[in-house]
Amino acid sequence: MTIKPLNLHVHLKPISWLKYSREGDLLFASSKDQSVSVWYTHNGQLLGTFKHSGAVNCIDVNAACTRLLCASADMKVTLWDVQTGAQLLSVDFATPTKVVQFSEGDKQFLAVTDSSFKQTPSIQIFKLPEEGTESRSGKLIPSRKIEQKDKITSAAWGPLNKTIICGFDDGTIRTFDAESGKQLGSTREHTHTVVRLSFSKDRMLFMSASTDKTAKLFESQTLELLKVYKHSDPVNTAAISPIKRHVILGGGTAAQDVTTTVKKQTYFDTHFFHQVFEEEIGTVRGHFGPIHFLAFSPDGKSYASGGEDGYVRLYQLDRQYLSMEDTPEVGLDEE
Repeated sequence: MTIKPLNLHVHLKPISWLKYSREGDLLFASSKDQSVSVWYTHNGQLLGTFKHSGAVNCIDVNAACTRLLCASADMKVTLWDVQTGAQLLSVDFATPTKVVQFSEGDKQFLAVTDSSFKQTPSIQIFKLPEEGTESRSGKLIPSRKIEQKDKITSAAWGPLNKTIICGFDDGTIRTFDAESGKQLGSTREHTHTVVRLSFSKDRMLFMSASTDKTAKLFESQTLELLKVYKHSDPVNTAAISPIKRHVILGGGTAAQDVTTTVKKQTYFDTHFFHQVFEEEIGTVRGHFGPIHFLAFSPDGKSYASGGEDGYVRLYQLDRQYLSMEDTPEVGLDEE
């Protein structure tokens, strides 16, 4: 099978996050170069950019694709109007913000702060003003604040906004009641940092990507470990196909972290695994540096990868892949 990408290049520093619009016609990409770009997915045309004063660590887009949330190293969460590019709201924090995400229904958002400047890591939940009133809302005060001793590396709303699921620097995954902030469960299936969490379409399953060279599949409500996918390098990102029993993994070690005794990689590839059988079914040639983010389109017919090299690679999956049976014997490659 031949899978050829569109190479989208406007960023000068590593890609930190990717987000498809709900319809899949737009792809948003954030970068450490203090900007967010927006692309048409059908032809890879650049639609526009949003400029920040610090590295952008995470982004999210509401269901109607009218509002863009950005968490950045300038200690802010910023809300933008997607159509006009106008900044609607800016929330100040005492530390850089690492993660931001709209709740289901887009009436709230969560923000994760780190331990910089001797601050306590936290998950903070805010109620969003009604559209059209954001600039008049004044200073936003969190409705809930969940503080933790350990560094929070990733966080996301659980099913129906009832819980918040978080990954931590010590390898643990914890779930909290979104209303009370009470910890409901915890598991430590990883031996190193949980870099990223990604969810299935119905949010009943999620994957954790870890620097311990594994990605793992969990049940969202119970944190029960279901599957383990082993990799040869640290895993920075993983994604679950919305239409097939496949998952994809990406990662790698940056050149400056590779010792002279270890062979340096030329390419950093996306690895396809069978979700149930845990077997690798193929690889797709990737970036000239570690892969930091992978995302499937909502219809599952394409996926995007963002890397250390500043490129976003957009892959349209062909008929052969989409019609192939979900068996571990079938492989795929990219020319």
